[in-house]
Amino acid sequence: MASRLFAWGAALVVLAGQVWAQPSYLVPLLNEIERTNPASFYTVTFRLYERVGAGVYSPEDLRFLSSALLRRAEASPELLPVVLPLLGQMNVPETVPPIMTHARSSDQAVRSAAYQALGWMGDERALPLLTARNRQERPAASAEERFMIEYATRSIELKARLRRMSSGDQFGLVRTTLLTEPNWLVRGDIARMLSKRAGADVWAVLFDSYERWATTPQYVQMIGEVLGQRYRFDPTGYIAAVRRRPPETRLYALERISDFPHISDMGAIMDISETDSDPIVRERATILLGKLLNR
Repeated sequence: MASRLFAWGAALVVLAGQVWAQPSYLVPLLNEIERTNPASFYTVTFRLYERVGAGVYSPEDLRFLSSALLRRAEASPELLPVVLPLLGQMNVPETVPPIMTHARSSDQAVRSAAYQALGWMGDERALPLLTARNRQERPAASAEERFMIEYATRSIELKARLRRMSSGDQFGLVRTTLLTEPNWLVRGDIARMLSKRAGADVWAVLFDSYERWATTPQYVQMIGEVLGQRYRFDPTGYIAAVRRRPPETRLYALERISDFPHISDMGAIMDISETDSDPIVRERATILLGKLLNR
């Protein structure tokens, strides 16, 4: 658990025995976390989800933010179900022990959120706890709780395997997981690893996975977020990969970049708007083209 000190007017956080000086640019956000009323707190966490996912914060920033979020949620326990998954996304190792403590909560919503956070983080320290909880909770646990325990266990095991592989072997395991793993949250979690991986072969894997699991709405949303993140990281080869796909995938792929089409793709998007065999795809491409021309 983190503690907070004040020295010479500056806020300090102690994590794992180390003292960290609070950067001034985080003060407004830290104040928001500390003071926003519970009814409005979800807007704060929603913004943080977006910013953390976009890689806005440094590891030191995340230490301050995770410490503030944990303090606030433990002071207002009704916030734990929304804060714990966000802590998982932040992936600050020092927060694993308190998250594991919440995985033993008497509140099922808190437990499920803690399991999700632990899976997101992929820290092997949680595996004995998850194994024990799996034995203890069956068959009394709800389907949601069993799903989250299964997700966290499977995700941690996969990430442990991936950490021990070369980058080339990692890509093969990620591809196999995205095409064969039955748990949609495991697939979505592992797909995030491709959001900043270079190479045009990423597009083929993501589109293959989308087409394989297109009837699972939660996964369709998650894979769409990964496609958008990867496109913002490097759009190279995206439109070329899209054009080789069925009409439903072409439409889905164009919608994923509707807010941020890249200027380098203008010519290819114009060509799709004029020549694609599907009228709905042509219409979507025309909308994208309009956004590029109006910048």
